[in-house]
Amino acid sequence: MRIGDLVPRFILLSMDEIIDFVTANRRQLQILFIQATSDEPEVGQFRTILKHLSQKNVTADEVQRSSPQIQFLYGQLGLYFKRSNNRSGVSNCINKVNPSVLRNRLEAWMHYRLYNHYRDHISSLPKYLEKISAALNDEDESYENEVVRDIHTYFGYASQALSANNVKTGELDEFVQLFNSNSLADEFPILRFYQDNLEQFEIDLEHNPHVEKIFEPTLWSERLFQEKILVPIKTDPRTYWSRLLLGYSFDEIKSNIINFGQTDFDKAVDDLSHLDMVRLYAYCNMRMHFFAAKHLFERADLFLTLYQSPGTVKFIDIGCGPATSALAFIDHVHQYTNEKVEFDYIGIDYYNSMRSGAKYFMNNDLFVHKQHAIYLKELKEMDFEVLEKANSILINASYLFASENLEPLTLAAEVMNVRKSQPECPCFFIFQNAIGSSRNIKYEEFKKAIGLYKPIYSSKPQIPYSNSRSSFTSTNQQVFQEILKLE
Repeated sequence: MRIGDLVPRFILLSMDEIIDFVTANRRQLQILFIQATSDEPEVGQFRTILKHLSQKNVTADEVQRSSPQIQFLYGQLGLYFKRSNNRSGVSNCINKVNPSVLRNRLEAWMHYRLYNHYRDHISSLPKYLEKISAALNDEDESYENEVVRDIHTYFGYASQALSANNVKTGELDEFVQLFNSNSLADEFPILRFYQDNLEQFEIDLEHNPHVEKIFEPTLWSERLFQEKILVPIKTDPRTYWSRLLLGYSFDEIKSNIINFGQTDFDKAVDDLSHLDMVRLYAYCNMRMHFFAAKHLFERADLFLTLYQSPGTVKFIDIGCGPATSALAFIDHVHQYTNEKVEFDYIGIDYYNSMRSGAKYFMNNDLFVHKQHAIYLKELKEMDFEVLEKANSILINASYLFASENLEPLTLAAEVMNVRKSQPECPCFFIFQNAIGSSRNIKYEEFKKAIGLYKPIYSSKPQIPYSNSRSSFTSTNQQVFQEILKLE
């Protein structure tokens, strides 16, 4: 859907027809707003949409005006005009949006955008904090993370405005000092919350040096491997340990049953259930991939910093398999916090058996989802509202680019839609795959298509690991790993 195609159709719709249109095309409209630019012609087209909607709003009844579909449109338009620094557009949307956190956020933005003099940033700071504090809660829901990001955006805007007006340095210092004052923070707790959580805006993007060690299971991961993989296989009557696993030799499993991880995991294989297939895959590959992912998460402090920041880490696991990377993330965080690990997990896998397998492994005693734990066939099925309250988006691709069926350009477009849906939220792409240029051709095509990014870490390490604790032997694996910050 393109805005140029939408406008001629939209301006002919009645209010009821608009509601029906939004119901039928909600995701396409989400993508339309996500991909919208701030170019003047495009802003004009969105203003045409807003004008027609406002005209129909005058004669609409309260049920129509308050419907989720109409509120969706006004909310998306308000956020679009805010991103485009279009004050009149935001102003026209504010009074049409029902009383809510979003409306309060838009009103706080309008408040400082209407300042007549740069010194208003100093004299009116308490009034701004009063307005933005009204956006903290919506009934039982808390929006601290969104509000903190709004405050940070305002601080940058105000500092730039004070600097741009050739004012004395003392006035900028006066604003910064007031912004950091204890007395104002005592009056407005959200300011104290912002001051205490500045670390999320000052993330160290330097990667950690490699530490020579042999990776081995923690107490938790060893118990997980035992309970979810080894014990069910060992106790199965088809198993003759060391010779046959669920009735098959190790070589048969690797080459025929799972085809080195490239088989159709939803196909029927004699007497093997889909969970049997997932367990056999996990037996052959999970621990190797698990330790590689642990190594990758240890390369950057940003993962722990983001996890401990306000809001929710959104872990999007593309080609998730049995959720190996998410389990490694849980183990990594738990080693530092010694607490249950809370984030939102979005597992994406083409095969239903693997999605079920991911759900099976994520049902463990450490993982707690904050709002969502969902499992989808394709990334394009994800509702962008799942990413609300994100403090960061981690897009993980572990051994994904080895897939013969992967379309790298399609994936790049879908990843960029995710990134643009939360433009103020840090977004990282976490990649690992087998080494070899031929195996990573699709990854290089993907990187050329995702726009601007900053490489945080890139290496092809040898990672020694042991499948059991306190073992005297280890195995080496070499992998290609990268962490990219998507701009």
